[in-house]
Amino acid sequence: MKELPDLINAIELAFYYDDLVLVEEEVPNLIEVTLPIIGNQQPQPAYLERPLLKAGDFFDFNTKYLSGGKKSGGQKTDQNSQGYSEIPAKLDKKLYQQAEDLGVKVFKVFSLSGIARVDMLIDAKLQKVYFNEINPLPGSLYAHNFQKFGISNIDLVIKLIDLAFDKFQDSQAIQKVFSTNYLKQF
Repeated sequence: MKELPDLINAIELAFYYDDLVLVEEEVPNLIEVTLPIIGNQQPQPAYLERPLLKAGDFFDFNTKYLSGGKKSGGQKTDQNSQGYSEIPAKLDKKLYQQAEDLGVKVFKVFSLSGIARVDMLIDAKLQKVYFNEINPLPGSLYAHNFQKFGISNIDLVIKLIDLAFDKFQDSQAIQKVFSTNYLKQF
């Protein structure tokens, strides 16, 4: 949608369905990547992951949930939720590091804890990484990625429990109640 009249028409159509419309800048030469991260104050990223879809394909509901998981009853394909991506993403070392650094920075800036997934978009031509979105509790915990990184499913769950206990302990040090007689005067 490169023509202004098309954009205006699309925005008007969107306002027909809702009173709030978000318009985002296009990222040309697109490479999508995602970074699962675990931790509290000391975030530990797993591998940067890159979806392996053909141009024009989308990682949609059918691909993610209905294309071959034993529980879903779908047919087995090469693009199911555990086999659709390249782990670690095969990117230039500098670009890989830039994306990993941005993912960890986002994790810290938003004060995330436990486990989260940070999604990013890369303009391959400009070698520029853009933050896209956070999934603060990825459904699969991205266990497949952490396994490749060397953290077993059992260790992943134990680590998450330990992080939750640590977060709880830290929260106990915060004063939540204070005594005052101020309201008694009214």
